[in-house]
Amino acid sequence: MNIDTLTLAAQILSSRSVSSSEHQMLSDVLVQAEIDESIRRVVQRIFYGIRHGMVQVTN
Repeated sequence: MNIDTLTLAAQILSSRSVSSSEHQMLSDVLVQAEIDESIRRVVQRIFYGIRHGMVQVTN
């Protein structure tokens, strides 16, 4: 799952857009108790981008 998450994160950051289902998947990743800290930081950066208008959520 970590590789899939990193691949998804790279895709999101390069396209600057995330679908609502991908957004939900990333939210689920953050609530996992045993998540690698580097994965957590990347996902948090994506949410930062969403909050500040740098990444758009699409349907």
